[in-house]
Amino acid sequence: MKSTTALRALAAAAVMACVSAPAMAAYQVLDGWQITIPGFAHGSPVTNTYTNIGHLVLGGGSANVTQQLNGSGNAYVGAQFTETGSINTVTYITENVVGNGDFGPQHFFGVGPDLKPYELDLAFSNVAGYVDSLIGSGFHYTFTSGSFSLIAVVGGVSTTVSTGSIIGLGGDTSTTNVIGGTTGSSTVLAKVANQLFGFDVADSTGTSLAAGFASGAYLFQATTTNTVNANSPVVGGCTFDGGKTFGPCVSLQVTSEGALNVVKKLPEPGSLALIGLALAGAGAVRRRKTQA
Repeated sequence: MKSTTALRALAAAAVMACVSAPAMAAYQVLDGWQITIPGFAHGSPVTNTYTNIGHLVLGGGSANVTQQLNGSGNAYVGAQFTETGSINTVTYITENVVGNGDFGPQHFFGVGPDLKPYELDLAFSNVAGYVDSLIGSGFHYTFTSGSFSLIAVVGGVSTTVSTGSIIGLGGDTSTTNVIGGTTGSSTVLAKVANQLFGFDVADSTGTSLAAGFASGAYLFQATTTNTVNANSPVVGGCTFDGGKTFGPCVSLQVTSEGALNVVKKLPEPGSLALIGLALAGAGAVRRRKTQA
């Protein structure tokens, strides 16, 4: 009787641990996905679906970053930053490698009525984050919040076809002396709130990911390399934390390029182990009841 009670307690504890354990999610790059472009973007009533996509090619990125510094002009642990900008894509690379690393010729999404390639701009605003650690001569940072819009640009006309929020990850730089110029990389996870005007992203079978995007099971993942091209001190300090002013700080002009993937959120391994423990405990309880 005591052993059965203990098994029940173990199973219950494992289930509660699964519920209360912090999420340490992993993400799997989706292969061979599809994207449907609204027909109006091509000047015709026909929608256009592009299949077997490995990733979208990002280029022409430009952003303004406001970065908090110390008295020596260096970023430091806890230093905050904000960012606003955009990056665009006019091409994609077809699926040929499982996960990351697809390579080969770039393909245009199509040509608009002005005979110029169809363009998707990824605009981001109110992006915020902080420096979380120093690494060698550089530092690592984390994104905490922000919003994005995916904008179709055809014939000089811009139409927002998707919006959402930036939910995390971050990047690194080669030096803490951002005033002196720096290079680095970043990875952004973005949750898609809606898809408009017939714009849609689907898996390799053609099944829409709209519901998966809404629940957070699927996300956009933008990975870029970044270069600081210009900087200027901000007189009077910078505004962070909902209106508080901090100084010194600097305004940075950053260019970037990279890739946009669709990723699927995977269960955290520890949670899977706990679930297995809970199921094993529940099974043992049932077996003891049967034997009794």
